Amino acid sequence: MEIRHYRQGDEHGIIDLMLKVFGVRMAPDLWKWKFFDSPFGSPVIVVCEMHGRIIGHSAAVPRRLFVNGNSVPAFLGVDSMVDPDHRGAGIFIDIQNELSRTLPETAGKFIFSFANAASRNILAKRGIRKYLGELRSLTRVIKPGRFVINRIRNKFMKGSPIANLGSDYKLPPFETTLGKGLTLENVSRFSGELENLWHSTCSLQNISVDRNDDYLNWRYIDHPKKAYTPAIVKREGETVGFIVLGTLELPFRKGVIMDCHFREDDRGALVKTCEYVTRYFKHTGLESVSTWTSGSTAMASALKSLGFLGRSAEVYLMVRTTERELEPVFNNMDNWDYSYGDSDIA
Repeated sequence: MEIRHYRQGDEHGIIDLMLKVFGVRMAPDLWKWKFFDSPFGSPVIVVCEMHGRIIGHSAAVPRRLFVNGNSVPAFLGVDSMVDPDHRGAGIFIDIQNELSRTLPETAGKFIFSFANAASRNILAKRGIRKYLGELRSLTRVIKPGRFVINRIRNKFMKGSPIANLGSDYKLPPFETTLGKGLTLENVSRFSGELENLWHSTCSLQNISVDRNDDYLNWRYIDHPKKAYTPAIVKREGETVGFIVLGTLELPFRKGVIMDCHFREDDRGALVKTCEYVTRYFKHTGLESVSTWTSGSTAMASALKSLGFLGRSAEVYLMVRTTERELEPVFNNMDNWDYSYGDSDIA
């Protein structure tokens, strides 16, 4: 048994392991996009190999974070897994220790991850990452009848066709006028419209993923499988916000607000856009709409005013930093601004 770093060709064994552990086979082009097409650099991938087979894996993919107004290199931890036939032998811990040892050598002074309950317990107990808290989801049911039926199907009809909906579902285009001088403009590619807006909104929380044009295009425009619907919101021709919509297969399809940022001084535009998005998803036939957002944001306030209800996302924020002077900021859940788009889930 060998704990080592990624070698070209390992992706075939990693994809096979994903299928065995998660029940999903990732397409090779999606794997490449996720791990090697990021505009922020190369990943750190650690595997456990035994008799020529990959039986364990964890990775950290590069991101940039705004921390107290400064853009810093960071990593997002993803896809930690061990073959069920080889659990209990310490493989998970050995892989995580090698990953943690390597990251500071690659400017990885910050790592964060959105963990499930099992990974959270191991990472926190072993002191590999610090558990900050549970992420919150805001959801509004917009078609109650369909909402109930889908959950009955999900519980009793595991083999039904509803479980095989494709992830490349394309939402229809937006309308263009919201009233009161507000317009929505569909985006085919981000090209500088959001630089000033983003730098003004990122300061509202102490920590957030850097949403520059390269990142937004990679995350939402160049995705090889999923189709997202991004739009810029303008008031009298001036950009005041942006929003990105998508769908999530659970296996039923629901609407998701992937990303949303607005100028601090134009809450009206945020509320008006969220009102429209709720109607938009209803008219496209989806049963509900959800998003992730920290409780202290204007986004959370706007959605709650529209009848969105908070619940646990059953996802847990884990972090680690070697920057001791920034630990009080980085290790405080209240400082984080997160969204569905920050994860690799949707």
